[in-house]
Amino acid sequence: MNFFYCKKCLMPSTRPRIQFDEDGVCNGCLYAEKSIATDWDACWKELQALCDKYRGNGKQPDMIIPWSGGKDSYHIAYMMKYELGMNPLLVKVAPLIPTEIGKRNEDNIRDAGFRLIKIYPERAYVDLCLKGLIEQGRPQMGFVTGITTMIVQEAMRRGIKLIIWGEEGESIYGGREDYKEHGFNRQWIVDVYFSGHDTNDLDLDLWHLPSQEELDSAGVCFAHWSNFAKWDNELHLHHAKKIGFEYGPEVGDGVTGFGTFTNYTSLDDPYLRTFHTYLMFLKFGFGRGSHEATGEIRSGRINREQGIMLAGNYDDYDCSDFWDKLCNLYRVSDMELQKIVESHANRAIVRKVGYWEKLDRRWQLRPELKDFGINQSNAVEIDYDGKY
Repeated sequence: MNFFYCKKCLMPSTRPRIQFDEDGVCNGCLYAEKSIATDWDACWKELQALCDKYRGNGKQPDMIIPWSGGKDSYHIAYMMKYELGMNPLLVKVAPLIPTEIGKRNEDNIRDAGFRLIKIYPERAYVDLCLKGLIEQGRPQMGFVTGITTMIVQEAMRRGIKLIIWGEEGESIYGGREDYKEHGFNRQWIVDVYFSGHDTNDLDLDLWHLPSQEELDSAGVCFAHWSNFAKWDNELHLHHAKKIGFEYGPEVGDGVTGFGTFTNYTSLDDPYLRTFHTYLMFLKFGFGRGSHEATGEIRSGRINREQGIMLAGNYDDYDCSDFWDKLCNLYRVSDMELQKIVESHANRAIVRKVGYWEKLDRRWQLRPELKDFGINQSNAVEIDYDGKY
């Protein structure tokens, strides 16, 4: 395949499922352009009609919001309760390495009058994440799959019909474009959100995803907030602060500055999030810096040149500040974890593009490519099957 970058943002052709038009612009950027002309008022009316269908008497929860504790889930909770008159139940899957700021934000949302329940998975939780790390380079596999399976199970147990997740990432970030054609059905979940790995094969209760027939029989309705309202980080942060969301370097824990220039993202479990994006950098050639900078480019808040600088500063952050936490979590030694991580470095990119070098145990951008190499104008052919 050809290794190249989107002409407008920082996404490379190695991003899973991404697509490009004839001008070399990725479908994430095309979606951002399309969203400017989207009739969001009409989309909002669709959401109002959906809420009217499921709204209860106000005494019992009439919908579930999968709640991470971040600004986006804070925003959705705020809008559902105060703008749409729903009585949401917030369901959170416990993070693998919790933080104090994450715990405070849980208390803050409860103090704001929301009902929050927290699911604490069994020991298999960590084992699954280690399995995902070793076999697929996915250090959050147990969490990423659990926030679907556990929440769907909770909805079915309680007889709650409506679940609204946050962004529909394939459209917003660049991926498969058939969401509206197929809907958020079981096979789509497995193919996209579970990277083709059906968790039912694991034979673990909390990771059992009901069959399509069971979902249809229960009448569960899946939806994504981003299909009804423009996904806007600044607006989300504004509403989150209204009901107690804490963020910024003053919150302690040392949770900001890990491979990112933001001070309001992934505060609940920054360690695993940043480790995930470091593996993303090694497997696909882009990390957390370029991912978050791309969102800012598409929103118009920064230009591509500024994004390149941010990506060069943050993408190769190697989690050294909390490496011991990762070793303790996975119950592996320092050398064992290094060996696992190194096994996922994409040699196709290293060999043909000359993208990284390894110095002092760390894979990092070569000095001459600290501008992220995105200024390359020509595609480079690499031997890559897209299955990392």
